[in-house]
Amino acid sequence: MFKSLLAIATALSMNIAFAAEAVIPFKEAPKFYNQTKTVEGTIVATHCTEKMCFLNFDKDYATNLSAVIMASDFAKFSKATGKELQAEMDKMYLNKKVQITGAVNEYKSKDASKPGRPQIALTDSVNIKVVK
Repeated sequence: MFKSLLAIATALSMNIAFAAEAVIPFKEAPKFYNQTKTVEGTIVATHCTEKMCFLNFDKDYATNLSAVIMASDFAKFSKATGKELQAEMDKMYLNKKVQITGAVNEYKSKDASKPGRPQIALTDSVNIKVVK
């Protein structure tokens, strides 16, 4: 009986260890296209339009990871709308270290001469956590 319980406890602890996947730095996101990852970095800029909000991890947003929140999901992050939404995103995330979890996708520019850039679409506030 004791050996059976020990075997079960060992198996469970191994599964938990494998389930806790490492957090990756935002610069490494392009290595993981089409995979779900937890990515960490500091939000250095935000930009909201009527259609979407961008949370940028680097001033060079054209080549580095951005988190994207579509208008259909705004209410899951804030009750604010319009210009107030921009202020709310700044208050919640600007200059803060965050972890975001989602599928790393490549956003391809309409200009074929420009390289794609990594992005993660955030569909719910549970997919972003302020860590500092």
